[in-house]
Amino acid sequence: MIQSSEQLVYSRAAAARIWGIPVEQIRRVEVWPFVVLVIPHRGFGLRPRFVSKQTFRTHFVEFRRQSARDLLVIAQHGSEFTVLNPANSNQYRVVVGTASVKCECEDYHNQLRFLGRGCCKHCYRVLFHLGFQTLKDYVNSKAAERLRVVLNSG
Repeated sequence: MIQSSEQLVYSRAAAARIWGIPVEQIRRVEVWPFVVLVIPHRGFGLRPRFVSKQTFRTHFVEFRRQSARDLLVIAQHGSEFTVLNPANSNQYRVVVGTASVKCECEDYHNQLRFLGRGCCKHCYRVLFHLGFQTLKDYVNSKAAERLRVVLNSG
């Protein structure tokens, strides 16, 4: 269970993906003021090294964007979508708002809780479906402006 923003962004799993190795080879991740120290288990021929926090933050977003590519979007009504993962049949409801895209998945809620905002792989998939690459692109778009007009007129 994730207990902090540091565990969410600077995890052993993220370090393993960044290094391109199995997570079992990472012993510990220590978050320092300006960098992250990744310490591998002995016997794998790896040495501890510092990784920038920016590398982890970029990976955090890019991992979700890449994971979104294999998902399917099923339009429901209005601004609601169902996102289906064909690999495991999980599905989540995603709602597009005027300044955000909201999902019911655990990753999205962890991001909200620890980072104050969120965009999980399901949200990214809906954004891609709508023709946007980032949440910022969507929020700054005419589509978001039209949705604001519709919601304010009702």
